[in-house]
Amino acid sequence: MIDFAITTIAKATTQNTAYDFNSIMHYGPYAFAIDHTKPVITPKAGKAPPNARLGQRVNLSPTDVLEIQRLYGCHEGKLR
Repeated sequence: MIDFAITTIAKATTQNTAYDFNSIMHYGPYAFAIDHTKPVITPKAGKAPPNARLGQRVNLSPTDVLEIQRLYGCHEGKLR
């Protein structure tokens, strides 16, 4: 069983933004876990900001918004 497809960097884009640990698109630490007491993904020590919430589903992160604006050629700025 394959849950994830491997892609090349040429097919991936971040719209020239840093990795977004708080993205609404990020899987949570226990997604796809067989044993839900053990995370299947954790940030490397010192790489994630202290407030990072992998797999949050509350709202788009500021970087999510910026990437969408860049992808669709919208004005980059604050949302109201």
